[in-house]
Amino acid sequence: MSKRIKELDSIRGLAAITVVIGHFCLMIPSLPNSIKFSPLRFLWAGGEAVIIFYVLSGFVLSMAIYHSKTNYWGYLIKRFVRIYIPYYVWIFITFALFILFSPYEVTGLRDWFYDKWQGPITNLDIINHLLLLNNFFTDNYNPVIWSLAQEMRISIVFPLLFLLFYKQSWKKTILFAMSFSFISIFLNILHIGKAEGFYNGYADTLHFTSMFMVGMLLFKHQEELVRLYRNMKKLKRRLLITLGIILYVYSTGILMISRSDTYFLLKDWGVVIGVSILIIMAMSNLKVKAILNKSVFVYLGEISYSIYLCHFPIMMVLFKLLYAKIPISLLFLLCVTTTILFSIVSYHFIEKKCIKWAKQRTIKFQKKV
Repeated sequence: MSKRIKELDSIRGLAAITVVIGHFCLMIPSLPNSIKFSPLRFLWAGGEAVIIFYVLSGFVLSMAIYHSKTNYWGYLIKRFVRIYIPYYVWIFITFALFILFSPYEVTGLRDWFYDKWQGPITNLDIINHLLLLNNFFTDNYNPVIWSLAQEMRISIVFPLLFLLFYKQSWKKTILFAMSFSFISIFLNILHIGKAEGFYNGYADTLHFTSMFMVGMLLFKHQEELVRLYRNMKKLKRRLLITLGIILYVYSTGILMISRSDTYFLLKDWGVVIGVSILIIMAMSNLKVKAILNKSVFVYLGEISYSIYLCHFPIMMVLFKLLYAKIPISLLFLLCVTTTILFSIVSYHFIEKKCIKWAKQRTIKFQKKV
Protein backbone atom coordinates (compact mmCIF):
# COMPACT_ATOMS: atom_id res chain seq x y z
CA MET A 1 0.00 0.00 0.00
CA SER A 2 1.32 3.43 -0.92
CA LYS A 3 2.08 5.75 1.96
CA ARG A 4 0.93 8.73 -0.08
CA ILE A 5 -2.01 9.01 -2.45
CA LYS A 6 -1.59 12.24 -4.36
CA GLU A 7 -5.11 12.35 -5.75
CA LEU A 8 -6.46 12.61 -2.21
CA ASP A 9 -4.25 15.65 -1.61
CA SER A 10 -5.72 17.19 -4.74
CA ILE A 11 -9.28 16.48 -3.62
CA ARG A 12 -8.56 18.24 -0.32
CA GLY A 13 -7.15 21.25 -2.16
CA LEU A 14 -10.14 21.53 -4.49
CA ALA A 15 -12.49 21.14 -1.51
CA ALA A 16 -10.71 24.03 0.25
CA ILE A 17 -11.30 26.23 -2.80
CA THR A 18 -15.02 25.39 -2.71
CA VAL A 19 -15.09 26.58 0.92
CA VAL A 20 -13.59 29.89 -0.21
CA ILE A 21 -16.18 30.22 -2.99
CA GLY A 22 -18.95 29.19 -0.59
CA HIS A 23 -18.07 31.89 1.92
CA PHE A 24 -17.84 34.47 -0.86
CA CYS A 25 -21.36 33.51 -1.97
CA LEU A 26 -22.64 33.80 1.61
CA MET A 27 -21.48 37.41 1.69
CA ILE A 28 -22.86 38.71 -1.59
CA PRO A 29 -26.59 39.18 -2.35
CA SER A 30 -28.33 35.83 -2.78
CA LEU A 31 -27.85 33.93 -6.04
CA PRO A 32 -30.89 33.27 -8.26
CA ASN A 33 -32.53 29.91 -7.54
CA SER A 34 -31.79 28.79 -11.12
CA ILE A 35 -28.08 28.96 -10.24
CA LYS A 36 -28.28 28.18 -6.53
CA PHE A 37 -29.89 24.76 -7.10
CA SER A 38 -28.12 23.88 -10.34
CA PRO A 39 -25.28 21.31 -10.55
CA LEU A 40 -22.95 24.33 -10.32
CA ARG A 41 -23.59 24.16 -6.58
CA PHE A 42 -20.71 21.68 -6.61
CA LEU A 43 -18.40 24.71 -6.85
CA TRP A 44 -19.47 26.40 -3.60
CA ALA A 45 -20.69 23.50 -1.45
CA GLY A 46 -18.60 24.50 1.56
CA GLY A 47 -20.44 22.42 4.16
CA GLU A 48 -20.05 19.33 2.01
CA ALA A 49 -16.35 20.13 1.59
CA VAL A 50 -15.89 19.89 5.37
CA ILE A 51 -17.29 16.37 5.21
CA ILE A 52 -14.65 15.61 2.56
CA PHE A 53 -12.01 16.86 5.03
CA TYR A 54 -13.34 14.59 7.78
CA VAL A 55 -13.53 11.47 5.61
CA LEU A 56 -10.05 12.15 4.23
CA SER A 57 -8.74 12.73 7.77
CA GLY A 58 -10.03 9.31 8.77
CA PHE A 59 -8.31 7.82 5.73
CA VAL A 60 -4.98 9.64 6.24
CA LEU A 61 -4.85 9.14 10.02
CA SER A 62 -5.55 5.44 9.52
CA MET A 63 -2.69 5.29 7.04
CA ALA A 64 -0.41 7.14 9.47
CA ILE A 65 -1.29 4.82 12.37
CA TYR A 66 -1.01 1.70 10.20
CA HIS A 67 2.51 2.63 9.05
CA SER A 68 3.54 4.50 12.21
CA LYS A 69 6.88 3.95 13.90
CA THR A 70 5.94 6.14 16.88
CA ASN A 71 3.70 5.48 19.85
CA TYR A 72 0.56 7.41 20.83
CA TRP A 73 2.48 10.34 22.32
CA GLY A 74 4.50 10.76 19.15
CA TYR A 75 1.28 10.67 17.14
CA LEU A 76 -0.34 13.26 19.43
CA ILE A 77 2.60 15.65 19.28
CA LYS A 78 2.61 15.52 15.47
CA ARG A 79 -1.12 16.10 15.35
CA PHE A 80 -1.03 18.93 17.89
CA VAL A 81 1.79 20.76 16.10
CA ARG A 82 0.21 20.16 12.68
CA ILE A 83 -3.15 21.66 13.65
CA TYR A 84 -2.47 24.13 16.46
CA ILE A 85 0.63 26.08 15.48
CA PRO A 86 -0.59 27.31 12.05
CA TYR A 87 -3.99 27.91 13.64
CA TYR A 88 -2.46 30.04 16.42
CA VAL A 89 -0.59 32.17 13.89
CA TRP A 90 -3.71 32.82 11.85
CA ILE A 91 -6.11 33.38 14.73
CA PHE A 92 -3.86 36.14 16.09
CA ILE A 93 -3.53 37.62 12.60
CA THR A 94 -7.33 37.49 12.43
CA PHE A 95 -7.63 39.29 15.80
CA ALA A 96 -5.23 41.98 14.54
CA LEU A 97 -7.17 42.44 11.29
CA PHE A 98 -10.41 42.56 13.26
CA ILE A 99 -9.07 45.39 15.44
CA LEU A 100 -7.81 47.32 12.41
CA PHE A 101 -10.69 46.86 9.98
CA SER A 102 -13.88 46.09 11.92
CA PRO A 103 -14.73 49.83 12.17
CA TYR A 104 -14.95 50.02 8.36
CA GLU A 105 -18.59 49.94 7.27
CA VAL A 106 -20.03 48.48 4.09
CA THR A 107 -23.65 48.13 2.98
CA GLY A 108 -25.57 45.86 0.63
CA LEU A 109 -24.26 42.49 1.79
CA ARG A 110 -26.09 39.54 3.32
CA ASP A 111 -26.79 39.12 7.02
CA TRP A 112 -24.12 36.40 7.26
CA PHE A 113 -21.46 39.07 6.66
CA TYR A 114 -22.84 41.44 9.30
CA ASP A 115 -23.05 38.66 11.90
CA LYS A 116 -19.25 38.45 11.87
CA TRP A 117 -16.57 40.64 13.50
CA GLN A 118 -18.93 42.04 16.14
CA GLY A 119 -18.07 43.42 19.58
CA PRO A 120 -14.70 43.78 21.33
CA ILE A 121 -12.27 40.88 21.80
CA THR A 122 -12.60 39.70 25.41
CA ASN A 123 -10.20 37.71 27.56
CA LEU A 124 -12.66 34.82 27.40
CA ASP A 125 -12.56 34.97 23.59
CA ILE A 126 -8.77 34.66 23.67
CA ILE A 127 -8.82 31.77 26.16
CA ASN A 128 -11.48 29.89 24.21
CA HIS A 129 -9.64 30.32 20.93
CA LEU A 130 -6.35 29.21 22.48
CA LEU A 131 -7.86 26.06 23.99
CA LEU A 132 -9.98 25.35 20.89
CA LEU A 133 -11.23 22.01 22.25
CA ASN A 134 -13.97 23.44 24.45
CA ASN A 135 -17.54 24.21 23.41
CA PHE A 136 -17.63 27.94 22.66
CA PHE A 137 -19.08 30.40 20.15
CA THR A 138 -16.82 29.98 17.11
CA ASP A 139 -18.67 32.02 14.47
CA ASN A 140 -17.50 35.58 15.09
CA TYR A 141 -13.85 35.93 14.12
CA ASN A 142 -13.25 33.00 11.77
CA PRO A 143 -16.22 30.68 11.24
CA VAL A 144 -14.11 27.70 10.08
CA ILE A 145 -12.84 27.21 13.64
CA TRP A 146 -15.72 24.94 14.65
CA SER A 147 -14.44 22.24 12.30
CA LEU A 148 -10.89 22.49 13.66
CA ALA A 149 -12.18 21.97 17.21
CA GLN A 150 -14.00 18.86 16.04
CA GLU A 151 -10.96 17.68 14.07
CA MET A 152 -8.69 17.94 17.10
CA ARG A 153 -11.14 16.30 19.52
CA ILE A 154 -11.56 13.34 17.21
CA SER A 155 -7.84 13.15 16.42
CA ILE A 156 -7.10 12.70 20.14
CA VAL A 157 -9.29 9.58 20.40
CA PHE A 158 -8.85 8.27 16.85
CA PRO A 159 -6.02 5.81 17.68
CA LEU A 160 -8.40 4.15 20.16
CA LEU A 161 -11.11 3.97 17.48
CA PHE A 162 -8.56 2.48 15.09
CA LEU A 163 -7.60 -0.12 17.70
CA LEU A 164 -11.23 -1.01 18.38
CA PHE A 165 -12.64 -1.06 14.85
CA TYR A 166 -9.89 -1.59 12.27
CA LYS A 167 -10.07 -5.38 12.51
CA GLN A 168 -13.86 -5.45 12.74
CA SER A 169 -16.05 -6.17 9.71
CA TRP A 170 -17.14 -3.19 7.66
CA LYS A 171 -20.77 -3.89 8.56
CA LYS A 172 -20.07 -3.69 12.28
CA THR A 173 -18.00 -0.51 11.84
CA ILE A 174 -20.76 1.18 9.82
CA LEU A 175 -23.33 0.12 12.42
CA PHE A 176 -21.31 1.74 15.20
CA ALA A 177 -20.64 4.85 13.08
CA MET A 178 -24.35 5.32 12.40
CA SER A 179 -25.08 4.70 16.08
CA PHE A 180 -22.74 7.57 16.95
CA SER A 181 -24.76 9.85 14.66
CA PHE A 182 -28.09 8.82 16.16
CA ILE A 183 -26.77 9.25 19.72
CA SER A 184 -25.62 12.72 18.63
CA ILE A 185 -29.14 13.52 17.41
CA PHE A 186 -30.64 12.29 20.68
CA LEU A 187 -28.20 14.37 22.78
CA ASN A 188 -28.92 17.47 20.70
CA ILE A 189 -32.66 17.01 21.17
CA LEU A 190 -32.08 16.83 24.93
CA HIS A 191 -29.72 19.84 24.71
CA ILE A 192 -26.89 17.81 26.21
CA GLY A 193 -23.52 18.96 24.87
CA LYS A 194 -25.32 21.14 22.34
CA ALA A 195 -23.22 23.65 20.41
CA GLU A 196 -22.86 27.30 21.39
CA GLY A 197 -21.56 27.99 17.89
CA PHE A 198 -22.14 26.33 14.54
CA TYR A 199 -22.08 22.55 15.24
CA ASN A 200 -19.18 22.92 17.65
CA GLY A 201 -20.93 20.99 20.44
CA TYR A 202 -19.59 17.89 22.15
CA ALA A 203 -22.70 16.03 21.04
CA ASP A 204 -21.87 16.85 17.41
CA THR A 205 -18.39 15.38 17.89
CA LEU A 206 -19.96 11.92 17.99
CA HIS A 207 -21.61 12.55 14.64
CA PHE A 208 -18.45 13.81 12.95
CA THR A 209 -16.51 10.88 14.43
CA SER A 210 -18.62 8.63 12.22
CA MET A 211 -17.12 10.33 9.14
CA PHE A 212 -13.59 9.56 10.32
CA MET A 213 -14.67 5.93 10.72
CA VAL A 214 -15.89 5.86 7.12
CA GLY A 215 -12.48 7.20 6.08
CA MET A 216 -10.86 4.39 8.06
CA LEU A 217 -12.97 1.85 6.15
CA LEU A 218 -11.98 3.39 2.82
CA PHE A 219 -8.31 3.06 3.78
CA LYS A 220 -8.70 -0.52 5.00
CA HIS A 221 -10.60 -1.71 1.92
CA GLN A 222 -9.06 0.59 -0.71
CA GLU A 223 -7.58 -2.22 -2.82
CA GLU A 224 -10.84 -4.20 -2.84
CA LEU A 225 -12.88 -1.09 -3.64
CA VAL A 226 -10.57 -0.06 -6.50
CA ARG A 227 -10.70 -3.57 -7.92
CA LEU A 228 -14.50 -3.68 -7.57
CA TYR A 229 -14.85 -0.31 -9.31
CA ARG A 230 -12.58 -1.26 -12.20
CA ASN A 231 -14.41 -4.57 -12.72
CA MET A 232 -17.77 -2.82 -13.06
CA LYS A 233 -19.28 -2.39 -16.50
CA LYS A 234 -18.96 1.10 -17.96
CA LEU A 235 -22.68 1.88 -17.59
CA LYS A 236 -22.69 0.86 -13.92
CA ARG A 237 -19.60 2.98 -13.26
CA ARG A 238 -21.27 6.00 -14.84
CA LEU A 239 -24.44 5.44 -12.84
CA LEU A 240 -22.39 5.12 -9.65
CA ILE A 241 -20.50 8.38 -10.32
CA THR A 242 -23.79 10.14 -11.11
CA LEU A 243 -25.23 8.86 -7.83
CA GLY A 244 -22.16 10.11 -5.97
CA ILE A 245 -22.44 13.59 -7.48
CA ILE A 246 -26.19 13.79 -6.80
CA LEU A 247 -25.76 12.72 -3.17
CA TYR A 248 -22.88 15.17 -2.67
CA VAL A 249 -24.60 18.15 -4.27
CA TYR A 250 -28.25 17.61 -3.39
CA SER A 251 -28.40 15.80 -0.03
CA THR A 252 -28.63 19.26 1.52
CA GLY A 253 -32.01 19.57 -0.22
CA ILE A 254 -33.50 17.83 2.81
CA LEU A 255 -33.00 21.14 4.64
CA MET A 256 -35.82 22.49 2.49
CA ILE A 257 -38.10 20.22 4.53
CA SER A 258 -36.74 20.92 7.99
CA ARG A 259 -34.02 22.84 9.78
CA SER A 260 -34.02 20.45 12.72
CA ASP A 261 -30.87 18.78 13.99
CA THR A 262 -32.27 15.38 13.01
CA TYR A 263 -32.57 16.26 9.35
CA PHE A 264 -29.27 18.12 9.34
CA LEU A 265 -27.36 15.10 10.64
CA LEU A 266 -29.20 12.61 8.45
CA LYS A 267 -28.51 14.56 5.27
CA ASP A 268 -24.81 14.41 6.16
CA TRP A 269 -24.88 10.66 5.67
CA GLY A 270 -26.07 11.20 2.10
CA VAL A 271 -23.06 13.47 1.57
CA VAL A 272 -20.75 10.90 3.22
CA ILE A 273 -21.91 8.23 0.76
CA GLY A 274 -21.42 10.65 -2.14
CA VAL A 275 -17.95 11.61 -0.90
CA SER A 276 -16.99 7.94 -0.52
CA ILE A 277 -18.06 7.16 -4.08
CA LEU A 278 -16.10 10.12 -5.45
CA ILE A 279 -12.98 9.16 -3.48
CA ILE A 280 -13.16 5.59 -4.78
CA MET A 281 -13.61 6.93 -8.31
CA ALA A 282 -10.61 9.26 -7.89
CA MET A 283 -8.40 6.36 -6.79
CA SER A 284 -9.68 4.01 -9.50
CA ASN A 285 -10.30 5.98 -12.69
CA LEU A 286 -6.98 6.31 -14.51
CA LYS A 287 -8.00 9.47 -16.38
CA VAL A 288 -9.21 11.17 -13.20
CA LYS A 289 -6.06 10.03 -11.36
CA ALA A 290 -3.89 11.53 -14.11
CA ILE A 291 -5.66 14.89 -13.79
CA LEU A 292 -5.58 14.93 -9.99
CA ASN A 293 -1.92 13.90 -9.95
CA LYS A 294 -0.93 17.04 -11.86
CA SER A 295 1.47 19.08 -9.74
CA VAL A 296 -0.79 22.15 -9.61
CA PHE A 297 -3.61 20.19 -7.95
CA VAL A 298 -1.31 18.27 -5.62
CA TYR A 299 0.29 21.54 -4.51
CA LEU A 300 -3.15 23.01 -3.93
CA GLY A 301 -3.75 20.10 -1.58
CA GLU A 302 -0.49 20.79 0.24
CA ILE A 303 -1.48 24.39 0.96
CA SER A 304 -5.15 23.54 1.62
CA TYR A 305 -4.94 23.90 5.41
CA SER A 306 -3.49 27.40 5.06
CA ILE A 307 -6.21 28.23 2.52
CA TYR A 308 -8.79 27.08 5.04
CA LEU A 309 -7.27 29.13 7.87
CA CYS A 310 -6.59 32.41 6.11
CA HIS A 311 -9.30 32.92 3.49
CA PHE A 312 -12.01 34.32 5.76
CA PRO A 313 -10.08 37.18 7.43
CA ILE A 314 -8.60 38.10 4.04
CA MET A 315 -12.07 38.19 2.48
CA MET A 316 -13.48 40.28 5.33
CA VAL A 317 -10.77 42.92 4.85
CA LEU A 318 -11.17 42.99 1.05
CA PHE A 319 -14.95 43.26 1.30
CA LYS A 320 -14.73 46.09 3.83
CA LEU A 321 -12.27 48.00 1.66
CA LEU A 322 -13.44 47.26 -1.87
CA TYR A 323 -17.05 46.05 -2.03
CA ALA A 324 -19.15 48.22 -4.40
CA LYS A 325 -15.98 50.07 -5.42
CA ILE A 326 -14.85 47.46 -7.95
CA PRO A 327 -16.76 44.87 -10.03
CA ILE A 328 -17.84 41.81 -8.02
CA SER A 329 -15.95 39.51 -10.42
CA LEU A 330 -12.71 41.41 -9.74
CA LEU A 331 -13.35 41.27 -5.99
CA PHE A 332 -13.83 37.51 -6.26
CA LEU A 333 -10.59 37.16 -8.21
CA LEU A 334 -8.75 39.25 -5.60
CA CYS A 335 -10.15 37.15 -2.74
CA VAL A 336 -9.04 33.89 -4.34
CA THR A 337 -5.62 35.02 -5.54
CA THR A 338 -4.77 36.85 -2.30
CA THR A 339 -5.82 33.80 -0.30
CA ILE A 340 -3.64 31.50 -2.40
CA LEU A 341 -0.63 33.83 -2.19
CA PHE A 342 -0.86 34.11 1.60
CA SER A 343 -1.44 30.35 1.82
CA ILE A 344 1.77 29.66 -0.11
CA VAL A 345 3.72 31.84 2.32
CA SER A 346 1.95 30.26 5.31
CA TYR A 347 2.62 26.73 4.06
CA HIS A 348 6.34 27.21 3.44
CA PHE A 349 7.17 29.36 6.46
CA ILE A 350 4.82 27.87 9.05
CA GLU A 351 3.35 24.50 8.13
CA LYS A 352 6.45 22.86 6.64
CA LYS A 353 8.60 24.02 9.54
CA CYS A 354 6.04 22.65 12.02
CA ILE A 355 5.95 19.27 10.26
CA LYS A 356 9.75 19.07 10.17
CA TRP A 357 10.05 20.09 13.83
CA ALA A 358 7.47 17.51 14.93
CA LYS A 359 9.24 14.70 13.05
CA GLN A 360 12.54 15.58 14.70
CA ARG A 361 11.06 15.76 18.19
CA THR A 362 9.10 12.49 18.03
CA ILE A 363 12.05 10.18 17.29
CA LYS A 364 12.26 9.32 21.01
CA PHE A 365 8.64 8.12 20.88
CA GLN A 366 9.38 5.39 18.34
CA LYS A 367 7.84 2.02 19.13
CA LYS A 368 10.14 -0.66 20.43
CA VAL A 369 10.28 -3.60 18.04
